[in-house]
Amino acid sequence: MTGKIFIDEQDFSEIGRFDETSDIFGYKEFGDRLSNLLESFKDSSGVFLLDGDWGSGKSFFVRQLSASLRTKGASVILFDAFASDHVEDGFIALSAALYAKAKSELGPKSTTLSIFRESAKTAAALLLPIAARLTFKSLSAGIVNLDEIKELYGEHSDTLDTVVNDGGNITEQVISQKIEQLSERESIMKAFGCALNKLAENISEKSQGNGIKFPLIIIVDELDRCRPNFALDLIEKIKHFFYVNNVCFILVANVDQLEASVSGIYGENFKARTYLEKFFQYKILLPERQRLSDSKSEIYLKHLVSKQKVAFQSPDETWSITQFILVLVEKYGLQLRQIERIVTNLALVNRATNRQYLTISPIVAGLCVMRIVDPIAYDLARKGKVDWETVENFLTAGESRKHSIDLEKIIGEWEAVWWKFVGGGVLTEDIIARKRAELMRYRVEDPKDIVVAMCRYIDELAQN
Repeated sequence: MTGKIFIDEQDFSEIGRFDETSDIFGYKEFGDRLSNLLESFKDSSGVFLLDGDWGSGKSFFVRQLSASLRTKGASVILFDAFASDHVEDGFIALSAALYAKAKSELGPKSTTLSIFRESAKTAAALLLPIAARLTFKSLSAGIVNLDEIKELYGEHSDTLDTVVNDGGNITEQVISQKIEQLSERESIMKAFGCALNKLAENISEKSQGNGIKFPLIIIVDELDRCRPNFALDLIEKIKHFFYVNNVCFILVANVDQLEASVSGIYGENFKARTYLEKFFQYKILLPERQRLSDSKSEIYLKHLVSKQKVAFQSPDETWSITQFILVLVEKYGLQLRQIERIVTNLALVNRATNRQYLTISPIVAGLCVMRIVDPIAYDLARKGKVDWETVENFLTAGESRKHSIDLEKIIGEWEAVWWKFVGGGVLTEDIIARKRAELMRYRVEDPKDIVVAMCRYIDELAQN
């Protein structure tokens, strides 16, 4: 087996704790301090917001933190908000994650688990008719099995019937019922809080080691990537229903993006930052920790190339291609997530082809980047219609349109020659003759056919 390929950009399953191999950004000290802080919240509660720019490595860090915490005896739930935002209600989505975690830790026959499930069912039945009108509209269209929902909601199915039959509109009768049920609502939510507290306590006791006790830690990642309505619903539900002893939340997001989401929903004049600050008590900032000799992009790029075992005909060629990609990454200011997609696509083509196939590594690598940063140019390339002006503009991130530049000094002599050959750039007759001779074994006559073939390899395997 040649090693793991990251099948999509969210697959961080092989990221380890803060050891010499995994701590590529030097976050160990920060991670250890945060771990100590979380330990101090045993038998209490807290909501932390981990802030950082898009692509700064927040997801990478929290997965390292999660692995580190687990080795110390903490029980951690990694909740991907972006992957869960197809669910209309944050309460349901988070309750399901808690239930799955508890089931694996305590076993399906746990009494505490059963109590939590019943209390969550009852609470969801009370919350959903008002909170998710669109859900019920979809029910009446037959998208969801109404009988199954009724079975879940039990004694509240009458209210559900009223809402569904009314086409999703909340009638005066339902509103009146809700006012009358206020006392019942408070009792139900209190019971849910107690059940959650006990569940978290049991999970923590099950996983703790070396006499160290942590609260149950729930990391909510990708809040700034999911639907704004879902993100806000989720943090509101956390504050009002999941804020209990023995549970700590780490919300992972770019604060500026969250503020934009709030403003988009409530209006530009709404005080978004003040509103958001109600939902977390502690704000922590992902530090800019990196080796002095390398940029964060370079560290991550080299890590991925090694991790995904990207290897060309020689170590020198692999190094050269890595440096070529790095030049483009830094010119375009790409985020870590984009770098991962580029290396994943390159790794897939690299693994799937051998010497039988025509693969020109600087062309494949460049096209993997082009696919991310310039889809229009890439579409021309796959059709064999790309011209030198478009290629040069891509390779220089637009600099060639402003002034004359020496492409060989920017991306490397070998890489520049190949791109000039396939793109129609100026080369000597001797170089052109040598390049054509190299392609004779593949029976390729038109250099543009190389680009078309490379695009086909990428498109057949690429992860978007």
